[in-house]
Amino acid sequence: MRGSGISRLSPDGSGLGLFIARKIIDAHQGKIWVESEGAGKGSTFRFELPIK
Repeated sequence: MRGSGISRLSPDGSGLGLFIARKIIDAHQGKIWVESEGAGKGSTFRFELPIK
């Protein structure tokens, strides 16, 4: 997943939310990714978790 490094954190927040989400999703063998149409267009974060 991109954006997990300290140097990539947003100046508007600590970045902990995405880090925590990734850890939870990884623990459940899921996937997380980001989609964007380009700079200044915003981003959509999506995830999948397996159903057991």
